Amino acid sequence: MEVQAKPSSPAPTQHSLTRMNMDFDDQWRSWNVPPEFLEEKAAWLKQERNLQSKSYNFFDQAGTLVSFSRFSYPLASVAFFHAIPGLECALKLHYRDEEAYLSDLLRRAVEEKVVLDRAFADPHPFTDWFYQAYQKLIKEHCATNAELLAHLIPELRNQYFHGIYLLAPDYLHLTFQLREFADALMTRRGIQA
Repeated sequence: MEVQAKPSSPAPTQHSLTRMNMDFDDQWRSWNVPPEFLEEKAAWLKQERNLQSKSYNFFDQAGTLVSFSRFSYPLASVAFFHAIPGLECALKLHYRDEEAYLSDLLRRAVEEKVVLDRAFADPHPFTDWFYQAYQKLIKEHCATNAELLAHLIPELRNQYFHGIYLLAPDYLHLTFQLREFADALMTRRGIQA
């Protein structure tokens, strides 16, 4: 399934870090996302809570990226893709299986009810663009939010790392759900760093 960036998204060169404007990115305004929300969520992502350091470090940096996305909207998508290995690491620590694939670990956590929908504080509804792009996947696996994530996250990761540029506000909210998923695993308990 090939998905292109939302047509109204700015060209990547407009957000070069070497030329980054330190004003609040207008793209966030168009989505009604205030800078205070981004800062609050960035700080929340950066809290260690019950994550073991191998996993936490990814979420710490994802929080930094969310914070800087105030000035460069595309960094929110980068934060999402940086949080994925944080979740994968938490799953591998939880199951003590360094060789397992992310998709298998996610499905296992959902099937074994290690992660239930109550772990997600506020699953954000998808934008129309995102829903249209992933409609088939969402409809096939929408019994629970945890189930949807178990199927959607590996698909998005594979698309992005195989050269499909993905940019949408949905990735910001999915980043928060990745952290909530990882928090539900509580990998720090009894595991040495």
